[in-house]
Amino acid sequence: MAPNGDDAEEEWPQQRWPPDLVYPEVPSRAACWKGFRRLCAITPFISLSIVCLVTLSTLYFGWVNPTNLRHHSRIEMVAFCTEVALLMWSYLTAVLRGPGFVPSGWEPSKKEVRDLLATSDPRPFMEVEPVAKDLLQFCEICRCFKPPRAHHCKECGRCVLWMDHHCPWTGTCIGHDNMPAFVLFTHYVPLASLHAFVIHAEIPIRLGVLWYRNQASAFWHVLQRIHTVVGLTLAVVSLVVMILVGSLAFDLHWSLSNNLSMVEELVVDKAKARRYDSKEAQFVFPYDLGERENWKEVLGRSWRTWFLPLKFDGSAVWPTLREGSGAFDLSVETLVQKANKLSRGVAARTSKALTGVRGGVPAVIGFASAGGTVARLAAAPRRAVTDESSAEPDTWMLVTNREGGWVKAQRLRGGPAGTPEGPSGWLPECCFETLDEEHRYEVPYQNLLQGTWEVDPSDANGVGAGGAADGDKPSPSAPSAEPRRVRVQGPVARAAHSQLAFVLRPEEKSGVSLLGVPLLSVDSVEACWGNGEVWRRPPQPLPGAAGKDGKSNSVGGGALRQRRPIED
Repeated sequence: MAPNGDDAEEEWPQQRWPPDLVYPEVPSRAACWKGFRRLCAITPFISLSIVCLVTLSTLYFGWVNPTNLRHHSRIEMVAFCTEVALLMWSYLTAVLRGPGFVPSGWEPSKKEVRDLLATSDPRPFMEVEPVAKDLLQFCEICRCFKPPRAHHCKECGRCVLWMDHHCPWTGTCIGHDNMPAFVLFTHYVPLASLHAFVIHAEIPIRLGVLWYRNQASAFWHVLQRIHTVVGLTLAVVSLVVMILVGSLAFDLHWSLSNNLSMVEELVVDKAKARRYDSKEAQFVFPYDLGERENWKEVLGRSWRTWFLPLKFDGSAVWPTLREGSGAFDLSVETLVQKANKLSRGVAARTSKALTGVRGGVPAVIGFASAGGTVARLAAAPRRAVTDESSAEPDTWMLVTNREGGWVKAQRLRGGPAGTPEGPSGWLPECCFETLDEEHRYEVPYQNLLQGTWEVDPSDANGVGAGGAADGDKPSPSAPSAEPRRVRVQGPVARAAHSQLAFVLRPEEKSGVSLLGVPLLSVDSVEACWGNGEVWRRPPQPLPGAAGKDGKSNSVGGGALRQRRPIED
């Protein structure tokens, strides 16, 4: 990982973006070798074989041995060969170029984060500059931060820039680098398949004419030829390919018109449902620039890139934003969704050891060593149990999913309310003592922090909405400013004036922190933070307060409030 602190920019300047996104004039040997390995996989071989067979058969029935139902000119042959050439060019570009991966150990610099926040959310509610871990996801497998539109692909084993989906027919993901070529490929395939189907359709038409004219001998003579059977088969193949790839191209039209990938579509749907339940403002996708601009963002602004799979110079890390949106809106929303998912998980302790295995026959051995049976394994889904998810007895794990005798778990460092660490993996359910729904996972003091809080600008020696620096005297107008409101719902804290929400994180010393600021003490009416900020509950009408008629509503003395200090 890139070094932390202010020295990161000087010690590791080559990690700055977008220079890494510019295609080199001559690809490196490693890049060429990886592209060649993808091309030699089984699915690209099948795809290329189908294209070659349909192309040769079309040329044969159209110009070498035509059915003579209609004349096929040389201009038509040139047009068909051009379609196939563009198809092959786009496909090979998508496979050989690859989607573009996040470099190992990538981390944005502090200056980069500060500049991006200044344009979208200049005053976070804790008056603390957020760091990368509060704004971006961190991949435990690749050991790097993910740019806002990057996601980890289990098939590729890497974090993919601007990931849309993993395509088995290309043997790799569709991401930032090969998305334009893939879009052109999905449009050229239906065009060439339609042309091939029209030419192959002359074979059944000829057979139908012979049958209609009662020329049975000629009908069976033509039908029994090998090239006739092959032609009929490839006509069906052309029709199926045209329908399947054409439907994919139709779906891509919707995605490109909204500048939305398949993975981001799920995130946006969850964001709308979550914000509706929590009564927050509706989520606005930050990269939707309008239909015309969205197409230019994907295919480029030159007409050549709309028809040829040429170089794409867009930024995959910090793409163009719509007006009023921030660079971290999508990534922070993803962090919030994952935090809510963890809060719905169950903290469980293992009772048996399990050595990490990776499916197949070793999975049977590992499952049996955990006290299970092969019969139960056969009834369970085939899941990969990685070495990182291996468990020892009396190890606390966070279980987030259960399916057919298997559970998806992640280690908890520091006990049942500790910090999840390392990648998650699937383990047999018999490894755990119990999976009681009562042991819901939550960060320390999460229940006490729930609800709405007010932050007085005059608190914390001028740290507040007035924005006075430490040691400076607050301005005379600062005490008269309205208190800032902070709402904590589950493991997520959000301020009324801030566009971003941040996640409460468990800490070993203080118990919980927010934006790196430890919580010092908390009770039912007040919370004190390490930066001097004090949160207080909004004033509520008390039983002893005077009503409108001037009479007291008191029914007894107030109870003493007991503070609960947080032990180090």
